[in-house]
Amino acid sequence: MTERTGQSSRRHKIPIKAPRTRRDVNRRAVRRPTEVIEGPKKGEEIETANGPESWPQRVKREPLNPVSLQARATKQRHEEAQQRIEGLRPRVSAEQALRTRLTECQRGMVCGTPACPNCAFGYKLWLTENMQAVFRSETELFWVTLWRPEDQRPLGELNGIEVQREKDNLGKRLRAVGLGEARVIGGLEVKYAGDKNGDGEWLPHFHLVVAGASQHELEKLRKYYSGPRQLHIEPITHRLPRVLSYLAKFTTYAKNEYQGKDGRARQQVYRPKRAIHNEHLLWLSAHDFRHFTFSQKLNMPPYHRITIKQ
Repeated sequence: MTERTGQSSRRHKIPIKAPRTRRDVNRRAVRRPTEVIEGPKKGEEIETANGPESWPQRVKREPLNPVSLQARATKQRHEEAQQRIEGLRPRVSAEQALRTRLTECQRGMVCGTPACPNCAFGYKLWLTENMQAVFRSETELFWVTLWRPEDQRPLGELNGIEVQREKDNLGKRLRAVGLGEARVIGGLEVKYAGDKNGDGEWLPHFHLVVAGASQHELEKLRKYYSGPRQLHIEPITHRLPRVLSYLAKFTTYAKNEYQGKDGRARQQVYRPKRAIHNEHLLWLSAHDFRHFTFSQKLNMPPYHRITIKQ
């Protein structure tokens, strides 16, 4: 068991850095209109830099007209939804049921499932707006990413990850190290950590925004997250809305790491094999958005769907 844990901690990399903008990565870059980024496209190559690995940074793209940004983002969500629909197998009853829900949502009947890119974007907007109002006045905020190798699950056993149990365990660990009074908002994300051949496993991890605690106090969490890259703590100094939006992440793509011609580490984003991808979609659809949100010492308002212009 110890040997397997060590291998997993070296093999799988979790996006741990607080979200940053392209300008932070390369200050010499020509300023361009702000782009709404919901995740890299299938097959798109990105360069690893400071920030979540699943957000494109320094991607070579043509300058965009600000007027067309919202239209483009909406188009991308619809294209992603259509790809998910086409990947769900009609002969598998559970997949056919989800296929029907996503199809109806494309036609205007809101499905409200985390497996739907359009509905997931609506929840992201709601969470970002409400939590920005809560944390805007805080003078000291921290971005925390944490995971435990023993929480990983083999392919085909994604249902073995109990969301409420994961959240309860996190709350117990926070209280055990004296962080029970800290104000925390976070999100549970499960990603496929493996290769294109389907050799991998499911990796659950939390992203948190914490107020009311110092970095020294947060370091006490290493009692439970002591391995390499299992705990990352970083002050949040800017772009709070973008950081908060990362807490509502329901992406299903995977990443292949390789070394570029310039010697730098790079990643290629891709959609996992159909069976793996669909297992993830079915698991997401079995939960509500709020199930994936962790909060402590916060009065969370009831979730109201935000209407998005199509």
